[in-house]
Order: sequence, then C-alpha cells, then structure tokens
Amino acid sequence: MIDTELTREHASVEVLERLAASYPVPRLGTALEVADLICFAASEAAGYITGASLDINGGDLMM
Repeated sequence: MIDTELTREHASVEVLERLAASYPVPRLGTALEVADLICFAASEAAGYITGASLDINGGDLMM
C-alpha cells in the first residue's frame, strides 16, 4: 500500500497502521519510492532488463 492522500481518505489511521505492521517492511510505501523505481526503469541503468516485473509492495507478495 502506498501512502497517499487518496489512501488516507479511504482508510482510517488504525487500518493503515495495522496493514503496514503486517508487511515484512513494516510501513507504507511512499510516492517518492514509486517515482524512484519508475525513473530507474526508464533509465539507461535498466537498459538490459527485459520482461521483468518489479514489485514495489514492502514484501507483501512474499507472504
């Protein structure tokens, strides 16, 4: 879950805290972290990456 204004409009602080605590990285992600991944994926540094799925979810899919 990414911490945004929209997220906070639709879920209480208690729900978000409980959700964040359940992740291996026990916090919500930030919009800046998503932007950083997008910038990396669009850069020459990622030029040899093909057909990959880059999950940005605090480890939620590992569980």
